[in-house]
Amino acid sequence: MKLELLKIVVPALFTILGVIITKLWDPIAEYVWYPLDVPRRVENFQDAVQRLLSIQADLHRLDPRSSSEQGKGWVQSVQNLCLKAEKIKTGYCNTQVLIHELIELITVISSKSREQ
Repeated sequence: MKLELLKIVVPALFTILGVIITKLWDPIAEYVWYPLDVPRRVENFQDAVQRLLSIQADLHRLDPRSSSEQGKGWVQSVQNLCLKAEKIKTGYCNTQVLIHELIELITVISSKSREQ
C-alpha cells in the first residue's frame, strides 16, 4: 500500500518541483544570458529599424509633404533612431574587431612563451 502511494506521490512531487524551478529560472536565465546574446539583439534591432524605414517610405509615398506636427515628429524620431542604430552597429562591429585582435595577440604571446 505504501509503495503504491509512493509511486504516485513521488512523480507528482518531481513534476511540481520541476515547474517551480522552471518558473524561477526563466527570468534569471534571461538576465544571465543577456550579455551573451548581443549578436542576435543587434540583428533584431537592425530588422526593426528596417521595418520603420519601410513604413516611413510608405508614409512619404502616400503623403509626400506631411503637414501635421505628428507626422513631422514621427519622421524626425525615425531619423534619430536610424542615427542611434548606426552608432550601436558601429560600436558593436568595433568591439568585435577589438576582440578578434586581442585573441590574435594572446595567441602570438602564448606561442612565443612556449618557444622560450
